[in-house]
Amino acid sequence: MNVTGWASIFNLGLVHPAAYPKAVGDRDTLLESIRRIVTDPFFGAIEITHISEDAVRNEVASLLDTGGQEVVYLAASVMMRQQLNLSSLSATERSSAVSQLKSLIDEAYAFGAQLFLVGSGPDPGPSSREAAKEQLVESLGELCAYARKLAKEPIIITLENYDRDIDKRFLLGPTSEAVEVARRVLKEHPNFGLTIDQSHLYQLGEDPACVLPEAMDVIVHIHLANCSLDRELPWFGDQHPRFGIAGSKVGAKEMASFLSILMQAGYFERQHVMALPVISLEVKPWENEEPEAVVANAKRTLLRAWAEVCGCQSFS
Repeated sequence: MNVTGWASIFNLGLVHPAAYPKAVGDRDTLLESIRRIVTDPFFGAIEITHISEDAVRNEVASLLDTGGQEVVYLAASVMMRQQLNLSSLSATERSSAVSQLKSLIDEAYAFGAQLFLVGSGPDPGPSSREAAKEQLVESLGELCAYARKLAKEPIIITLENYDRDIDKRFLLGPTSEAVEVARRVLKEHPNFGLTIDQSHLYQLGEDPACVLPEAMDVIVHIHLANCSLDRELPWFGDQHPRFGIAGSKVGAKEMASFLSILMQAGYFERQHVMALPVISLEVKPWENEEPEAVVANAKRTLLRAWAEVCGCQSFS
């Protein structure tokens, strides 16, 4: 396996809204930044979110189709902005969230997306968690069924778990509980799986070496990301700062370890919903940092990490 050989094993993606936060609401920045990712052969996938303007949405859809990358649609971004809660104990609130997400599934299909990423919604507290999980399973099933009605090869609904007591404070939450929910949904809906974010595991206090093998049968998507657990730092919590920033958890060594665990657990040998699984870099520029420099940092970190995985470089 050579140092750039991941292209035969997985599609490397970039989370666009994180890398280019100023693109939100700025047509020119949005189009230029998406074009930059689409035309970069380093990336075999791109992760995008809702675009409200019809003309811009159509232009992006054409660009994505021409570029031939795998596409992940980030509905979770919209959910957080609009406070949509798939696990709400209010029937009206839950139904509204499902309805709005169905319209986003329509948009995801227009973009040619293969994955549609959602979150669980906020943690209601210990006494209501089991009831909230029941509502979440119901909601996820509705979304999966809707997606299957629209296409012979349906989009995969994927649930990303977040921290429960650090920053996002979501119902899901601990990976073991997310896996339990995923297996319940999968009993009736094959177009479902989990997204595992490397940085969220640190925020949950979980060891990737223990968690990843146990979740292997339900994982369909991965985010490589960094975080800080130091409350004195401005990038504390779920901020996805650049790799290796002061006081953070993930640099090239930790990324290499994470990828090695995936490899040893058989993730790349499994049958996936797409021809190749998508593993995306999720990084966000901090204050005056240049997005292009932060993305370049992420690419170099991946190159160093993959060299370690391939035995071409050692951090020892």
